[in-house]
Amino acid sequence: MTPKQIADLLDRIACLKHACDLDLLLFFHRHPWAFLISERLAAYVGYDLPQVTRSLETLITAGLLQRSRDATQPARLYVLTRGSPFGPRRKSNMPCHISRRFCVFIWISCSVS
Repeated sequence: MTPKQIADLLDRIACLKHACDLDLLLFFHRHPWAFLISERLAAYVGYDLPQVTRSLETLITAGLLQRSRDATQPARLYVLTRGSPFGPRRKSNMPCHISRRFCVFIWISCSVS
């Protein structure tokens, strides 16, 4: 990674304040296109609905995730942003997954600073 990419990554992950933020990021890394209702998403990641809603807004505001705009439908399409450092990489030697251990390291690093 270049210094600019590292700085961009640190700027984007600075928004992650709750463990649910990381768990949602891992979920969407594994499922970059997900069409589901919020209640089902909360059940998948194991957090209550209000926390999942807050964490979704955090990821969307940070530009890591996009959500379909049609709020009239119960199910929404969530898409991991292509420019996200956590999104699938193309033309890269780096593995395409993020380990839970890496996310815990980032979480601890953010909590200390």
